[in-house]
Amino acid sequence: MRIRKAGDAALLAEAGAGAAALAAAVRAARLAGVRDAIPGAATVLITIEPGARDLDELAALAGALPRAGGGPAAGPPARIPVVYDGADLAEVARLAGLTPAGVIAAHQDAEYTVGWMGFSPGFGYLTGLDPALAAVPRLDRPRTSVPAGAVAIAGGLAAVYPAASPGGWRLLGRTSARLWDPRRDPPALLAPGMRVRFHAVGALPAEPAEPDGDPPRHGTPLAEVLRPGPLATIQDLGRPGLGHLGVPASGAADPASLQQANLLAGNDPGAAGLELTLGRARLRFLAGTVVAVAGARAEIGADGAPAPFGAPFAVAAGTELRVAAPAEGLRSYLAVSGGIGGPAVLGSRSSDLLSGLGPAPLRAGDLLFAADRRAGAR
Repeated sequence: MRIRKAGDAALLAEAGAGAAALAAAVRAARLAGVRDAIPGAATVLITIEPGARDLDELAALAGALPRAGGGPAAGPPARIPVVYDGADLAEVARLAGLTPAGVIAAHQDAEYTVGWMGFSPGFGYLTGLDPALAAVPRLDRPRTSVPAGAVAIAGGLAAVYPAASPGGWRLLGRTSARLWDPRRDPPALLAPGMRVRFHAVGALPAEPAEPDGDPPRHGTPLAEVLRPGPLATIQDLGRPGLGHLGVPASGAADPASLQQANLLAGNDPGAAGLELTLGRARLRFLAGTVVAVAGARAEIGADGAPAPFGAPFAVAAGTELRVAAPAEGLRSYLAVSGGIGGPAVLGSRSSDLLSGLGPAPLRAGDLLFAADRRAGAR
């Protein structure tokens, strides 16, 4: 097995068919400084906290780890019910030289193994597809939206879409199995190494109704967004350690600047703040607090008077704060004393536009809430 450096904070191991087993062994070993071990089709990306340890030493340790049986593969297969009424069932039958009934039989008679996760949280790439279906290619033109629960095949693999998203796989049917639920522990139904079986059913059970509206934001109203600028999001240091479930690390694009703003405001470095891309944002504070702005340098105004950049300053209730477009650079970070509150998703308040986790980008009229100072302040 070849293990080589991938930058200054990661290793890439070429593990072939043993990728999932190696990734599981690295995570189980809880090696100091290791953030995650993310399997792919034949490789494992081992990420660390930058500067946490010597990569050559880590490569030697990872290569020597025992990869015994157990884990997800040792349990019974996950059973996923399917109504085989997919839009591409007839075309798959034509491409495979089978009848639709033959496609259904081939699909549900196979036992699959989750090789790796990716594309979106909870999306498992399933190996073990029947050879009769393995040559069926992706669509020439992907669909702009595939519904959650769609059961699909393409390029020798099978999958279930955990959430509505664009996609180019061939749709065989649908399931009511919830592949991804951030309120569940673990949030993903599947994990690398797990075995999976599909079985045909005539109808799916009714799905429980989702709660109406956005999840409640806990805390005291702190500010109203008057103008978010081109893009304003709530960010902290993200969700590292969940890449093996298809969850991006997310978090602030410039974590050092967020941490600087937090320290200036008297917060823990990882408290949630605002990431303002290209500035041009305006807020009205509903309660007095201390504010600090760091990152891309921009002019700041409080009720029309200049306010310092890179230093803490107090604002009173009713103050209108303006952060202009930076003269150079891209993202400015605004921290408030105690941090910005709201519900955490998988341990983070970060907005992740790629996966859809966390709060949506801010809009005019949105309220920001103060975090519990006991959790956010030093």
